[in-house]
Amino acid sequence: MRRRRGPRHREVIALLHDVRSPHALGRNAFVRAEFVAQLPGLVDRLIDELGAESELQRRRFEVLRRSDVAREQQSVVAADLGLSRSQFYRDLHDARELFADALEDRLAARHSANSTFAARDDDTRFLAIEVLRNGGQYDRAREVASAVAHDADAPDAIRVLCLRAELEIESGSFAQARLTAGEARILLAHIDDARLGGLLGAQCDLVEFEAAHCQGAPAVPDRRSSLIDELRRSYGPQDREYAALLVKALIEEASMLFEQNDSTRALASIEEASSIVAHERLSDTR
Repeated sequence: MRRRRGPRHREVIALLHDVRSPHALGRNAFVRAEFVAQLPGLVDRLIDELGAESELQRRRFEVLRRSDVAREQQSVVAADLGLSRSQFYRDLHDARELFADALEDRLAARHSANSTFAARDDDTRFLAIEVLRNGGQYDRAREVASAVAHDADAPDAIRVLCLRAELEIESGSFAQARLTAGEARILLAHIDDARLGGLLGAQCDLVEFEAAHCQGAPAVPDRRSSLIDELRRSYGPQDREYAALLVKALIEEASMLFEQNDSTRALASIEEASSIVAHERLSDTR
């Protein structure tokens, strides 16, 4: 059974229209910042895969590619393919529906692989929160995160509070996310290991920076740059938790740079992040 469509479906159509524009993609609510650079290739491959399923699918996705991605005139596309206007619109509607479902599933899988908490993917508590998150059950995910934080030791409590703050950001509760990040930061006093404390403190900083940015009060560039430089100094080969956090910081920095129309520096940040992902094999980046 197909999923019900609403604003998110319209965002997918906008994504197809803007797929060659990183700046526009960065403003699309359907797309998390870390996927902006991957979207053009992912969209092309997904259309090819879906179109290869049958002759009917090939026609539908030819309509979608030419109409929504190439932005050809719809009347021209319909005439070239020998379709009536009503059949053209049926094909376009069906292809959009199928594409939206497939893209949502593909992005959810990549988000899970790229989560800041990838180092905890063997922990069923964190996995349960991520499953709820990927299913759009944000209220339930926050409830579980709060329960886990209540019973966890200090390091895991900090991790899960930062995860809860991310959920609050995704739900639009930016002020609450900053409060949650503050709760996590208080627990840093219970971390004796300096390296672990630095890692967890950086997680608190990143989520607080993101919430502040969403509120329209972003951290000054020097603070963000200082955090990235510190993560670069601390990260070493095979250190997956630091690697994941540095990638997250670089992608968030790239998103802000795109907003400032500084595409050169933004793309450099994405390239650096991509090299770390490939080296540490944090996720499938094909």
